[in-house]
Amino acid sequence: MFDLVRIVLNLPVFGLVLCRSAGIMVAAPVLSSASIPVRVKAAFAALMTLIMFPFATANAALPPPNVLAYLPVVLTEFGLGLIIGLAASMVLASLNLAGEIMSQQVGLAMARVAAPDVQIESTAISVFLGIVGLLLFLAVDGHHWFVEALAISYRDVPVGNIQWSAEGTSIITGGFGTMFVIALKAAAPVMGIMFLVSVLLALMAKTVPDMNILMIGYPVKVFVGLVAMVVTFPFFWPVVSAAFRDLQRQTALLARLF
Repeated sequence: MFDLVRIVLNLPVFGLVLCRSAGIMVAAPVLSSASIPVRVKAAFAALMTLIMFPFATANAALPPPNVLAYLPVVLTEFGLGLIIGLAASMVLASLNLAGEIMSQQVGLAMARVAAPDVQIESTAISVFLGIVGLLLFLAVDGHHWFVEALAISYRDVPVGNIQWSAEGTSIITGGFGTMFVIALKAAAPVMGIMFLVSVLLALMAKTVPDMNILMIGYPVKVFVGLVAMVVTFPFFWPVVSAAFRDLQRQTALLARLF
């Protein structure tokens, strides 16, 4: 009851706390899935706000005196939550990108299916790797990192007093480059095997000119590519686990830097 009275008396501060929580809900993996109804997302954001409100108001800055001054603060609070969520989304997006690269190499780039989490069409391998990455993310309790990062941000970055730092900006921009590095590392074993298959098919085409290499090469590449994915899958987990470790460190660091 006392907390409810505090919320009513501090509605502007409660709104700022809600904006930071809502930013995470918009961009974070699992939480931002298109499969989750908007009402559920809003309810979960409100629940996180209620839990964090006593800690967030401990060192919160005074709310702006008017609406025009309040709007920029709302945008910065929402932006901080959005950045924390996007940091994790880029790691899972790198797995989808790795699937796209594998599909191009195997020859399945034209086979498009609906991705359940974002409801857009993608290749079957990309959707598969995205689902596997999402399940691994949940298995290591990655969804708890957002709550931890949110609590750290309220402790180290007072509500209404966000200062954008150059170090935080460099981490964000560097994350896009890291996304491509992770994708290439995850797809590298299959890419290497498919390169050797392409070389062998080219040698066969030179050795036996009468052979219709296009008719033979396509099913061979698909079969070898699928087998290569199964055989090289144990090498997939070290890349993903290293990316998740970096993600946990970066989310906590981003929560402190702004």
